[in-house]
Amino acid sequence: GMTISFSRFLELDEDVMMHIISFVADVPMENTDIKPPKGAITDILPFVSKQFRAFCQADYFWQAALKRLCATEPFLWEEGLLRLLPKGSKMKANIVEDAYKSLPDLDYKSLYRRVFQTHLRFTGPVFFMTGVVRL
Repeated sequence: GMTISFSRFLELDEDVMMHIISFVADVPMENTDIKPPKGAITDILPFVSKQFRAFCQADYFWQAALKRLCATEPFLWEEGLLRLLPKGSKMKANIVEDAYKSLPDLDYKSLYRRVFQTHLRFTGPVFFMTGVVRL
């Protein structure tokens, strides 16, 4: 098989590497064309190398992803973040930062997960009825 080496890439400063990776570091639900929802940050990049796996855990990528999602689908993501804030909180321009500061026990990845699990995804019983139904 063919082996591809990233020797020059690994010589770069860590901040430069993270900046380069940020161009492809999308999260699940960002690319709605992919079913089931997958993202490079969770399903591709962690398997490149141990260093990439460590990069994918960085809050930097999750913070940027939450901001992108709030910009492209505010009715889903901003609303979900607002529901995590204490009652009476108002929507502000920096909802991602406000949610992060208001919930000090959560990092940005956990904020993403919480919005996804409590606001976007619904789990419940399935009801199935046989026969013909007329409406």
